[in-house]
Amino acid sequence: MKRVLGILALLTLAFPICAAELLSKTLSIQPRKPTWIVVHIPLAPGWHTYGADPGEAGMPPEFKWHLPNNTRIEGPFFEPTTTFQALGMTQKGYEHEANFKFKLTTTSAEPCLSIQVEIKYLICKDLCKPENATLSLRIPVSDNTPLTNPQTQGYFKENATHPFLNLLIILGSAFLGGLILNLMPCVLPVLSLKLLQKAKFTESLCYTGGILSSFWILGGALIILKAFGHQVGWGFQLQSPVMLIALALLFFGITLNLLDLFEFGLMFTRIDLSKHHRGNWGAFATGVLTTLVATPCAAPFVGSAIGIALLQPSATSFGIFTALALGLASPYFVLSLIPGSQKLLPKPGPWFKTFKRILAIPMFLTTIWLLSLLFLHSSPQLKNFQPYSAKAVAEARQKGPVFIDFGADWCLTCQYNEKTTLQSPKIVALFKQHNVQAFKADWTHQDPEITKALAEFKRNSVPLYVYYPKGKPPVILPEILSVSILEKALY
Repeated sequence: MKRVLGILALLTLAFPICAAELLSKTLSIQPRKPTWIVVHIPLAPGWHTYGADPGEAGMPPEFKWHLPNNTRIEGPFFEPTTTFQALGMTQKGYEHEANFKFKLTTTSAEPCLSIQVEIKYLICKDLCKPENATLSLRIPVSDNTPLTNPQTQGYFKENATHPFLNLLIILGSAFLGGLILNLMPCVLPVLSLKLLQKAKFTESLCYTGGILSSFWILGGALIILKAFGHQVGWGFQLQSPVMLIALALLFFGITLNLLDLFEFGLMFTRIDLSKHHRGNWGAFATGVLTTLVATPCAAPFVGSAIGIALLQPSATSFGIFTALALGLASPYFVLSLIPGSQKLLPKPGPWFKTFKRILAIPMFLTTIWLLSLLFLHSSPQLKNFQPYSAKAVAEARQKGPVFIDFGADWCLTCQYNEKTTLQSPKIVALFKQHNVQAFKADWTHQDPEITKALAEFKRNSVPLYVYYPKGKPPVILPEILSVSILEKALY
């Protein structure tokens, strides 16, 4: 009997009970006036759980609500997280307790609301334990001014992240992703030539308008397809042979343009990437062109921003796409606002023709690459990588660590990571040394199973790299890999 009690005590220390609660800030709710409710999770000393951004490891909590008619809920709204080191990785989360807040509104004529939420979350220390709970709450509906629930005292801190601040953080990340997109090989040649032109304020506005319009159209298409039940993500247009041919022709036209062999005709104006005076319509068209050439590329923050956008209400989604567009347009727009900025740029001369011909090389290579995608039915299998299937991954995780490469042939960032990191002899040897089973999730053509797997990580684009240490939560790696990043994850 003592041995049994000792084992039970050890299990209690290893996996402390976290009695999650669902509580309302007020003792009743007024019709059409929101009240706050909170999922409160107390944590034992030394243990932690995660918020929306878990850092290098961990998983955010998941909430599935069951609500009566004429009742809606907004959230979760997260308190600021603490940054700490665990298992050799930087993580973000909550210690001592976690409070996930939601805003509840009803127009129900019922005298009492019965609501329920299913939650999934991780609690971690030296090891991690997945937790599941189903919580219920009954709250009276009354026209009278509600009284404060004393049980929630201290749960609604003044420094909790305000919904508006939460949105600003998301929009800021999207803007940064759009800004970084300018450095991708698809966009950089067009931007380089644009920056060398005299930056007029009116033209910079039209250039920004072209990018905004294009992002709104692409974002609207994604939202509409998602609303009709289609599993889509950023890059879905490159899964269409028609779009591949159109983009190949576009890149080939840019190549000829850079070689002074061709000029685009659009909107009754000539578009020559090397001309300095093209007018407002030409600037608008170049903005559209910049967005189109950006579609085969992915950059840090872009994938996560679009993944969040497709999970938000339409107004918020369009806000995120707008932030991405403004980030992409910002270098040229900012340059137009700086007096004398043109003096900082080199003056046109014979070198300019040589520079244009150099920029034509990546454009021509992209043309060949896009055309090659038409004849590829699947990606060439990486050395020691298995084809992805959810069943195979689940079986492999029972045996040891697992690495998943979500990528596509039309994703230039994916190709770069494969060539420089995943195919390097050092990583191949490292995977073998640690008995890592690696899977390639090829999203070149529409694959519902892979799209569903991406959605589980709140992503709608590639690349995505996920490492599952044995018996531990998954680690989402950066979108641009290096040998040192993978080494750090494995050790």
